[in-house]
Amino acid sequence: MKKIEKITTAFIALFLFLPGLEKFTDKFSYNFATQIKMAQLPFPKLSFVVGQTSELVVGFLAIILLFFYNKLKPEIRQRLFYFVNIMVFPIMLVALYVHAVPEVPTEVLPFEFRPPVLALLLLLSASINLKVHNRKEVKA
Repeated sequence: MKKIEKITTAFIALFLFLPGLEKFTDKFSYNFATQIKMAQLPFPKLSFVVGQTSELVVGFLAIILLFFYNKLKPEIRQRLFYFVNIMVFPIMLVALYVHAVPEVPTEVLPFEFRPPVLALLLLLSASINLKVHNRKEVKA
């Protein structure tokens, strides 16, 4: 894994896995549930579980990539790398939607901030990873 891939994968791991864990606490659980309710996402309880689980799983897999990339079989690490980075897109597209809904109070958004800066940075990180990784494969 190139240095830029390590940096962006670490960013993805940090900002998906930790928020997933934080949703086990009362404050963040309440905020996440309120975001889902106010954005009128379908099946609120299921949306909560899927949202939290996807953050935890993708973040954890990104951590595995960071620490065990060279120890994984090439075909497994390729699939895992693509899975992690591609899964950032649906997760963050939902986040962008939630940020765009004016009925969602700013107080329950990450960093209590309306612009979806973190979601955009995660999308940018995954895009960079895919671009750099694809470029590396074409040269090989």
